[in-house]
Amino acid sequence: MPVSEPRPGLRTIARAAAIVFVLVAILWSTAYVAATRRTSLALYYRQFDNSVAHTFAARLRKAPGAVLVLGASSTHDGFDEDIMKRHGGGWSFVNGGTGMGSIFVYEALTQMLRDYRVAPGVLVIGLHPVALSDRHINFNGGGYTDFFDYWHGWDLVGYDHPLYRDANRREALLNTVWPGHRFSRQISRLARLGIFEAHKRMYWGPQLPREAFERAPEDLVRRPKYFYSDPAPLPGAALTGVKWFEETTAEWAAPRHLDSLRRTLEQALAASPKVVVLLMPEHSLLREQVSAKLRSPLLAALDEYRSRGVVVIDSSDAVADDRFRDSIHLLASGREQLSTALAAEIAGRFPANR
Repeated sequence: MPVSEPRPGLRTIARAAAIVFVLVAILWSTAYVAATRRTSLALYYRQFDNSVAHTFAARLRKAPGAVLVLGASSTHDGFDEDIMKRHGGGWSFVNGGTGMGSIFVYEALTQMLRDYRVAPGVLVIGLHPVALSDRHINFNGGGYTDFFDYWHGWDLVGYDHPLYRDANRREALLNTVWPGHRFSRQISRLARLGIFEAHKRMYWGPQLPREAFERAPEDLVRRPKYFYSDPAPLPGAALTGVKWFEETTAEWAAPRHLDSLRRTLEQALAASPKVVVLLMPEHSLLREQVSAKLRSPLLAALDEYRSRGVVVIDSSDAVADDRFRDSIHLLASGREQLSTALAAEIAGRFPANR
């Protein structure tokens, strides 16, 4: 029997569907390339509330060829770039400290280095033994899911706190379906902030407060340079911090934590040939009551990478207790001491322009 030709209507539909598919593929791929280029990080020139990953993204623009210090809130508050530059023997320094000090967050940060093809001259990872734990992670709350999709960060969401895991997975899925969704949070904030600032300058009647333009409490408040500005140690804060770590952590240094540390170091070495792991200063209470039990598995994992050039600097007992705000965050005097010491150490080990 002769083969029947497709009816003209079906042929037209098939051709139209193919054209739509090609157009969607072009739009998606263009959006994906734009979303994953380093130039897109310029969008984060303003950082707000608790979106610490946005702060890290903004700092990445200055990181190529510089000394990038990566870590959690103790790193964020532990280093002064200006002091480090004065003692750094020609190096420029970038403080890439963020927040939520679980090792899975460190893995997310080094993954961002890889994804945006940022190559620091020296990469310093400021680490505490207590990072070898799950912690109370909320990747979306910290802005990390704005850089996640099916290929980047999908597995990390599995380590998120169960309370947030489904919502954070949805964010990564939306970024996969439409890469432009990555920018929605930041663009919304910049647009609403612009409207608020124009309202203040141009409106002569009763002015609306900033809260009228916010979608969540203080989501248009600019992030301060440091999380804490206390002039002296908070009474009892060090002991409270120790108890918090003990009471909120079900398991320390489990295989999943050590595997994440290894992935972090692999990604660090892929980003920079000069990698330093700095064991961060800790108040003696934390060091003796919690960290001492975790040092052995941590150092054993780090020893695996010494032969590949990873340098380990132990500054855990380098700062006196009276220079801590609490168990891990330094006061200004501690920040000056640590910044000076690390800059001099980097200058001595890795002469600039060499």
